[in-house]
Amino acid sequence: EIAERMMKIAKGDEKIIEHTHILTNFDENNNYRGLNLKDIRQICKDLEKETGRKLGCVVVDHIGALRGEAKKTEVQNIMAHSAEMKSMAEELQIFLIMQSQAGRESVQAH
Repeated sequence: EIAERMMKIAKGDEKIIEHTHILTNFDENNNYRGLNLKDIRQICKDLEKETGRKLGCVVVDHIGALRGEAKKTEVQNIMAHSAEMKSMAEELQIFLIMQSQAGRESVQAH
């Protein structure tokens, strides 16, 4: 959905499109990959090396879907991800945006 929205915003502007890389949590066979921030950090480093360009901004949608430690609650995992996000942003010197979504039940209840 984000990729589709991005392409609508770009409206065929090749400069925007060529500078936008979308990473999905599904592989080419549509199998769930279960990425975590360590995976994303490495992918970002590889992308910079591949393209020869410095990343400016990374947006991660649905922080709650990132793989965390099985023994931790979702809130504990999000707190751990937050600390790791800061480290990643500092290391890569990027603007890092993490997004989360309210569950449909909580949105409908309010």
